[in-house]
Amino acid sequence: MSQYIAKDKKTLFASYVWGSDYIDNFCSLVLPSHLAINNVPVIAQNAHAEYLIITRSQDLELWRKKKVIHHLNKLCKTCFMTVDGISDGVPYSLVSYMQWLSMVYAHTQDFDFIFPLYADAICSKNSMMNAQTKLEEGYHAVLTLGLLTIKEKLETRLQKFMTNNALEIGSRNMVDAVLESVHPFHKAMFLSEEKFTKNPSFFVAEASDGSYQAHTFHHHPFAMRVPEMHKLCAPFNGTLDQHFLPFVFDDPYSLYIAQDSDEVFICSFDDARESQFRLSGGLNRASISSIATFAELASTPMQRHLFASPITLRGNTLNQRKTMKKDINPQIIVEAVLRQLSTPDSVLRESNAAAYRYRKIANANLKGSHRHFLKRAMWRASNNSEKIAIQSVSGDTVDDFCLYKIVEKLQKFNRYMLFRIIILRLISNFFKPDSRFIERLVWINRKIQSQRSNKTSTKTSTKTSPQSDNDLKNYINKVPTVSLIRVFLGL
Repeated sequence: MSQYIAKDKKTLFASYVWGSDYIDNFCSLVLPSHLAINNVPVIAQNAHAEYLIITRSQDLELWRKKKVIHHLNKLCKTCFMTVDGISDGVPYSLVSYMQWLSMVYAHTQDFDFIFPLYADAICSKNSMMNAQTKLEEGYHAVLTLGLLTIKEKLETRLQKFMTNNALEIGSRNMVDAVLESVHPFHKAMFLSEEKFTKNPSFFVAEASDGSYQAHTFHHHPFAMRVPEMHKLCAPFNGTLDQHFLPFVFDDPYSLYIAQDSDEVFICSFDDARESQFRLSGGLNRASISSIATFAELASTPMQRHLFASPITLRGNTLNQRKTMKKDINPQIIVEAVLRQLSTPDSVLRESNAAAYRYRKIANANLKGSHRHFLKRAMWRASNNSEKIAIQSVSGDTVDDFCLYKIVEKLQKFNRYMLFRIIILRLISNFFKPDSRFIERLVWINRKIQSQRSNKTSTKTSTKTSPQSDNDLKNYINKVPTVSLIRVFLGL
């Protein structure tokens, strides 16, 4: 299938790894899966590809001692982006910031596609090639299910597939290995289990042919088109599928779900001693109500739309297992869950108090996330001196990646001023800013207008955008927010 990979496309593979333990695990298990012949190598051979690793500067020496890194560098250009002031932990907020950095880097370097690769996510061979093909067909992102496994069990089962720094494991062998080492946290989301989790982000049922069928609210974004620059104006805080994709790709039909593990399959791993921590939420019996109630709190409208798409897991030995009754129809469960999620507030408040409470919390969190986004957008626009070094494997400085490039790119959009006005309108709806903050916004508006004055005639600019502080306030109050958003997004 390598002949279907377009030679005129640029692909960025980006990983976010720091700390000796994570680097060791990444180099021994994760990166070898990327080096399977039909993953990074076939894309690098047929198109322009680069591998970016975001880490700490103090870890660079450890990275350069890894033989697999030098092997990777022979296949495609490999660089390090160093971000300091971070700890050995892996909080979502920090990982999401690194993911945002890699996407901004991808845009400024004119990449077409990006693979945001986690430090603990292993993929089967052919997965990257198949995902790249889907992006070239026009899809905006490729999503899949990532099951969590126990590292010690999974590592033992994968060793026989390791050859010359590469993990050459097919999807069916990998499905078998994963199902034999599923972490208790995810095992509790199989309907065959006597005890079902209280935090069901997905469920898995056995299909009639002996394979497994999963439906999930939280998909793993395996690959995506590099977003337009105006959609990267502020770092997101959270996970890619819940806090980033709905904003960047507002059409769920533009997202491709790999509905068969033979096409794209990944898994993650965790230490066995972490099992008790992940199960702290408790266990109960599986029910439609428990799945829908949790989804009220932890799923977006886009995730609910994608929940209806089945994902089939096929292994070599699945048809030999008899783990649950065949009379369970996953589609009936999905329809019932989505029906409960669409229950009006007035009905839900009386019928399911817990679900109604979760819905109210989710709505409040959504407003809070908008406030956070707006604050970060303005902060990034006015504090643009941050500089991050890009280094090669050999230690040479390739580039100084400056965040002021974000603002430079943003100012090339004709709709940039409209975006500023949207921010002002939304800020006034969500909270009361102090006078200094308003003065800062007005100053930014004045500066932008002065930069554009030489390019736009007085007659045109008077009609299209405000020219003074009073005009700005009047303009904000007159133009409907919905109209501004539609113009800005090009709808």
